[in-house]
Amino acid sequence: MSKNNAEIINIANQIDNIYEKLRSRVMDWWWLDQGDAPLISVTLVKIEGKNIKVERSPKVSLLVALRTIRDSLRKISNLKSNDRLSIIHEITKDFLNIYESTMRIMDANDFIKKLEEITSTANRVLGNEAKTIQTDTYNLIMKIKDIFLTNPKEWDRKREVLQAEINSIRKKIEKLRSKVVSAEAVEKKVREEEGELLEEEA
Repeated sequence: MSKNNAEIINIANQIDNIYEKLRSRVMDWWWLDQGDAPLISVTLVKIEGKNIKVERSPKVSLLVALRTIRDSLRKISNLKSNDRLSIIHEITKDFLNIYESTMRIMDANDFIKKLEEITSTANRVLGNEAKTIQTDTYNLIMKIKDIFLTNPKEWDRKREVLQAEINSIRKKIEKLRSKVVSAEAVEKKVREEEGELLEEEA
């Protein structure tokens, strides 16, 4: 095995390590089907005898994408330098896309956690009024998911708008909370007055 071939195999083995680390992380991405959601297309290499066929895969999950480029690297490790140069270039772009998509998802997952916290707060302090907040947070989570299913790169452009929507939901909670507190105060006042009337009648 030549030095260049060994280097390619070594890179493929390193991708195995990256795969295992990512596999443990994606379980936290419940909103992306625990990482199974199809997000990106990668390079597929098919070698039959002397024929080399390179094509794009359909959209696959990040884990499947990593396995695919790992397998493609192993397939081309024994090809002549001229034959594999352009393929390596495409696989390098695929790997960069996987990395950038992962970073965007991790950022988006922080948004999801904020929305989970907001829902929990609403359930705790709003009672029946929490339903409208639950609807708002669910719709926003689906909007975030749709960005990644359509084009993960759009996250960079829409991130600030989504943050503004989260802030808007928080303000909505405060308004509803004031409403609930006011209603509870009125209810308490009525109970007190009813109690006073009962005492007078007694």
